[in-house]
Amino acid sequence: MAKQEILLETGTNEVEVAEFMLCNQNFGVNVAKIREFIPFEGITVSKLPGRHPSVAGVFILRGKSIPLVNLDQHLELACNEKAENQVVVVTEFNNMTTAFVADFINRIHRVSWSEFKPLNAMLAANATCVVGSVNIEDHEVLILDLENIIGEIFPESIINYDETAFAEKPKKENREQAKIFFAEDSAIIRRQVSKILKSVGYEQLTV
Repeated sequence: MAKQEILLETGTNEVEVAEFMLCNQNFGVNVAKIREFIPFEGITVSKLPGRHPSVAGVFILRGKSIPLVNLDQHLELACNEKAENQVVVVTEFNNMTTAFVADFINRIHRVSWSEFKPLNAMLAANATCVVGSVNIEDHEVLILDLENIIGEIFPESIINYDETAFAEKPKKENREQAKIFFAEDSAIIRRQVSKILKSVGYEQLTV
């Protein structure tokens, strides 16, 4: 496979978002978490006993068994009918490969982080799978928190840290006075990193 050119440069404050349709709604995910797109037609999905309700089953891709997530079911969307020529979005992050089906991929957009709008507190409390939204070409695209979604389905995929390893180390002086600002779009990662920083003495933490 030929080496691809880097599309984004550091310091531009930009991110690439793959916009897709699912049940007549517009969603987006960070392209950095996507490995590839493949046609849904022709894939053989094997159901597993005792699987999570949001998991359709598994399929084989280049010799590897990959779980296929029913994203519409997990997001509790009302799909009246399935679209033709659906696309499988294969994702890879946290050392785990998973996939979900989209009705179709609109396109990949390059947007500035300043264009993202977080959900208000009331909506965010009940929509943990969504990190916010961005307006693209006069329509709203909801940005999904894939770490949170996969973490709800596969709890073992959440990166956990041995808190006792940090607690046993002596806390350096003046950490209580240090002010840290930490930004991360995934709620799961925010909670993990915040817990670690506070456990080693950084109390003045803004997330």
